[in-house]
Amino acid sequence: TGVAGCGKSLVLLYRALLSARLNPGSRVLVLTHNRPLRSELERRFHILSEKNLHIEWRTFFSWASHCLGNWPEDETLTPHKSKRLIESLLPDHPALAAGNPDYLLDEISWIKDLNLRTRDDYLNADRTGRGKSINREALWELFRTYQTTLRDRNLIDWPGVAMRFHEAAVTEHRLAFPHYDFIFVDEAQFFAKSWFEVVRAALKPGGHLFLAADPTQGFLRRRQSWLAS
Repeated sequence: TGVAGCGKSLVLLYRALLSARLNPGSRVLVLTHNRPLRSELERRFHILSEKNLHIEWRTFFSWASHCLGNWPEDETLTPHKSKRLIESLLPDHPALAAGNPDYLLDEISWIKDLNLRTRDDYLNADRTGRGKSINREALWELFRTYQTTLRDRNLIDWPGVAMRFHEAAVTEHRLAFPHYDFIFVDEAQFFAKSWFEVVRAALKPGGHLFLAADPTQGFLRRRQSWLAS
């Protein structure tokens, strides 16, 4: 762990390089939160490594796309479009009319990130670090309306993709992805709880998991401390 710019990604890069070099034939996966970081790490790896070394470089969502294949929905909504959809639904949910659409969308994404499948799961979930209280009953109704609207319009959002990935990999065990000897996660503070469960499912028994993260930015993609997690 460490603050931005202290060298976490460099440590991760060299550790991944050494793992591949010292364990010929092993499967090594490096996951990041965004494409620029993934591209930069891969570029540096190719400068430093021998040509026969192989590491798989992915963002979490490119990994999900690769493992799941093309999903049937017509469009995957950007956060901006998801926010606009929330705004269009608020007139039918007067208890939340004064709510900030950005925060309401964040709460809905949080529900998906924790893979909370039922009303009771959500009502009983620990919201430590969420920043403010919220009418959970009203929010759950908004969540259901939002999900129904997505389904009716043949749309999906990115947290929904992560839920589908979790369902296929962890709940139903129907993904035939290769199991890895080493998995490295950079910017791990931006990964959600359900994402880590997919990562764990992809790790061989006795495999190695290495996380690099800035704990000052919270953990599990939310304002939650590492200690609380």
